[in-house]
Amino acid sequence: MFILFPLLLGVIQGLAEFLPISSSGHLALFQSFFGTGLSEYNDTTAFSVLLHLGTLVAVFIVYRKDIAAMIPAVFTLIKKIFDFKNKFSFSKLNYDERMVLSVVIATLPLVFLKLFDIVLEKLCSFSLLDTMDQYITKQPIAVGMILLFNGAVLFFSDKLVRKEKPIEEFKPLNALIVGLCQMFAILPGLSRSGSTITGGRLNGLDRPSAVRFSFLLSIPAILGSCVTELPDMFADKSLGLTEWLIFLFATVVACLVGLASMKLLNYIANRSSFKSFSYYCWVVGALAVIFGIVILF
Repeated sequence: MFILFPLLLGVIQGLAEFLPISSSGHLALFQSFFGTGLSEYNDTTAFSVLLHLGTLVAVFIVYRKDIAAMIPAVFTLIKKIFDFKNKFSFSKLNYDERMVLSVVIATLPLVFLKLFDIVLEKLCSFSLLDTMDQYITKQPIAVGMILLFNGAVLFFSDKLVRKEKPIEEFKPLNALIVGLCQMFAILPGLSRSGSTITGGRLNGLDRPSAVRFSFLLSIPAILGSCVTELPDMFADKSLGLTEWLIFLFATVVACLVGLASMKLLNYIANRSSFKSFSYYCWVVGALAVIFGIVILF
C-alpha cells in the first residue's frame, strides 16, 4: 500500500487533470473510500507539487511548438504595449502575441481570487478557499452534486454554440469569460479543463481550439499552484530518500498518463462531442451521492 497509493494518485492526477472529469473531485472521492491511505500522500505538499509538475511537463511536451513560439511573443508584446508612439491595438497583434495576451487575461480572475483569499487570511485569519475545499472534500454528497453539474455543463456546451469561429478571431472579452469559468473550477468536482473548454465553446471556439486554449491556460494555473507551495515543500524535512524516490516515480506516472489523456481528449475533440464525459460524470456523481447518503446512516 505504501507504493500503491502514491502511484494511484499519480494515475488519477494525470488522467483527470486534463480530461474534463475533475481531478480534485476524484481525489476527494477516493479519499472517502480509502480514508487516510490516500490523504496521507495527497495532503503532503511535496507530493502535490511534484504531481502537478508532472502534468505540467506533459503540457510542455504536447504543446512545445506553441510554447516555443509564444516565448519570444511575450517580449514583442511587451514592446508593443509600452510603445507610446503608436496606439496599441489587439487587432494588430500577430497570432502568437494574441495567444499570450489571451492567456494572461484569462488567468487574471484566478489571480485576483487568490490575492483576495490571501488578504482575507491576513486580515481575518480565515481562508475562504481552504475552508471551502476542506468542507466539500469531506462531503461525498457535495462532490457528487458538483460532478452532476459538471456533466450537465459538458452536455450542453455543444448545444449552446450558435456559430463557431477559429481561435484567430478570439477577443480579449472572450478570454476573460473563459477565465471566469476557470475561477469557478476551484470547487472539487468541477473540472478546470471542462470549465475552460466550455467557456471557449460558449465564446464560439470550435472543439479543437477550445481544448488547445484550455491546455495552454493550464500552464500558468499549474505553475502558479506549484510556486506558491514550493516554500512549504522545501521546508518539509520529514521525507526520506525512499519517499522522494516513490514520489518522483509517481510524478513520472502522472506525466505519462497526462500525455495519454491529452492525446485522447484531442482525438475526441476532433471527431466527436464531449457527451461521453458528461455521462461518466453523471454516473460517478450519482454513485457518490448514493454512497454519501449510505454512510450517513
